[in-house]
Amino acid sequence: MSYETALWAGAAATILYTFIGGFLAVSWTDTVQASLMILP
Repeated sequence: MSYETALWAGAAATILYTFIGGFLAVSWTDTVQASLMILP
């Protein structure tokens, strides 16, 4: 999978998840992303 394809797929998944779940989904997504940034 190319970088551009992965970028578009990730963006689409995030947008879809946000529309479906609302603010709570955004909070969980931010939590997961923060934990991935903290881990080496």
